[in-house]
Amino acid sequence: MKVHLDDHVTAFNDTHIGTALLKRGDIADETHLHESLLEFSNSYDTDNAKISQDVGIALYEGMILYGQGQYDEAAEKMLPLRHDVYRIGGSNAQRDVYAQTLIHACIMSTNPAHFHQVL
Repeated sequence: MKVHLDDHVTAFNDTHIGTALLKRGDIADETHLHESLLEFSNSYDTDNAKISQDVGIALYEGMILYGQGQYDEAAEKMLPLRHDVYRIGGSNAQRDVYAQTLIHACIMSTNPAHFHQVL
């Protein structure tokens, strides 16, 4: 995966790679990907840079927070995006992972409002 950290082909790929890096404990590469994504989204005038600004970065950060067990924070990041996730690319089935992650974050959240918002 290391060779793709600076590719930023789609926001879906970025969030998927970031989550995989975190899960395997590769914090240095996950941090590099996150920093590279932030730089990319602010430095380029492309569709994917705009999608990353609007949806991808917050979704990426929400997935990382979820992976770290920070469910309240993950829900806060991901709830506002729930109707825009389609913009990141990937298939409906692939994007269902984000919906399921959001639902689980809201269930695990200590804030009851998160649970009610995701319904």
